[in-house]
Amino acid sequence: MFDNECTCCGLTFEALSKFDEQPSCRGCGSLDTRRVWASHAANMIPDSVPGGFVIENLHRTPTRYFSKSEYRDDLRANGCQIKEYHTGDPGEGSDKPRRIHNPNTGKMERPCPKWV
Repeated sequence: MFDNECTCCGLTFEALSKFDEQPSCRGCGSLDTRRVWASHAANMIPDSVPGGFVIENLHRTPTRYFSKSEYRDDLRANGCQIKEYHTGDPGEGSDKPRRIHNPNTGKMERPCPKWV
């Protein structure tokens, strides 16, 4: 699916076509079209938090953060990190190790031997 613009009538339209194929205009039927950048971006989870959120126990006074990265950077500056959480026990008798999801790296990691 590509966004195309007709150079004759100026209509912008989406068309399902191969990369080397020029679709015809839906308005005037002309083959004189060109590809344009999509006006809509890919859906991504925003980093900003509208209105912010307040953390009361990191500093002496409550602090408002307006993005998740701002909060994460302040945690790191104070020698802290977002708590890791356990994703489940593989079960009794399983040969699979326990895994911990680390939200700071986004990876599944084996716990430190002292945690087990």
